[in-house]
Amino acid sequence: MYLKEIRLVINYLQIIFYYFGENNMKSSAKSKIIILITLGILSALSSIFSNSLNFDMKNSDNSTNNTIDFNLDDENPKISKVSGPISITGNSGWSTAESIGICTGNGIYSDPYVLEDLVIVSGGSVTGIWISSSNVYFKIENCTVSNYDDGISLVNVNNGQLINNNATNNSNYGIYLENSNNNTISGNTAYYNTWNGITLSTSNNNTISGNTANNNFGGLYLLDSNSNTISGNTLNNNTYGMELWYSNYSTVSGNIANGNDWVGIMLRDNYDNTVSGNIANYNNLYAGIALWESCYNDVSENNANDNLYSGIY
Repeated sequence: MYLKEIRLVINYLQIIFYYFGENNMKSSAKSKIIILITLGILSALSSIFSNSLNFDMKNSDNSTNNTIDFNLDDENPKISKVSGPISITGNSGWSTAESIGICTGNGIYSDPYVLEDLVIVSGGSVTGIWISSSNVYFKIENCTVSNYDDGISLVNVNNGQLINNNATNNSNYGIYLENSNNNTISGNTAYYNTWNGITLSTSNNNTISGNTANNNFGGLYLLDSNSNTISGNTLNNNTYGMELWYSNYSTVSGNIANGNDWVGIMLRDNYDNTVSGNIANYNNLYAGIALWESCYNDVSENNANDNLYSGIY
């Protein structure tokens, strides 16, 4: 669960060794790099310890704090308030929620379950909307989730749509997918989340389009996630805009990643990705677009201007 955080810390340390092995770096630039990278490491380490507590809460305590909990074996779900955190486990969890009026639909392609227009902002050490072990068709739309551990989490979930939601000011992630395939994340807003605006871990064949993830630690982060389509997102003023680790066969096109502290778009240990038509300007420490230990990628027709170290590295 914490491998991605540890890898980020290692990545920062590698950058330190790389930069200070360069003979042509100016002393003023070195000073700036020391400050920014040190802050990044401290932030990442702090998040790791926080996550070690929060992950247990997500798995064991997500049915507390007035959560509306629809589980596979829960024949009599407790209903508190719709504006409280919601946990739905298994396909039958959706049917139970629909039967008592929390959502609409039938869970099929032409008539998905729809959870919409909720405002879940009371806060707590749980996830605002938690969906797990589900493969029916569903849509979460026009919901606002803030001041939680994670805003919206999908774990072992297929065939979901997250459309036009607002996931801001959460202590870890705005939107989080783990082991979840064939989902659509579109038109969402994820601001001021302590860790990442949108995160995918071991999640394949998803579409991430038209989202805005600004002022987070990371805008969009993929780990061990393949064959995803990432297009038309805005990822500005984060520590890094977009980062793909061990994530292959994906298309990254038409995104904007400007004014981030480190890098606009970063591919690390990746192959066979297409990176085209993106804008990555004014990134302050490293590069607009960077490939590290990556091969067989197609990088074309991008705009990468006024970055501190290089446009495309």
